[in-house]
Amino acid sequence: MEQYFVYIQLVVTVAILIGVYKNKIDSHQDKMKEFNDLSERLARLEEKVNFLIEQAKKNQL
Repeated sequence: MEQYFVYIQLVVTVAILIGVYKNKIDSHQDKMKEFNDLSERLARLEEKVNFLIEQAKKNQL
């Protein structure tokens, strides 16, 4: 009987650890998505800045 309690504790511990690591992986994926979104926004901003620089150069000529 005591052996079954040990097995139950082992299964519960493994389930908790799996939940913790899954949460860490999900959090990491969310951070990567935020980083990718930020990179995309920065790329669009860079394009706009380059366009404005070109327009300013054309207006000076």
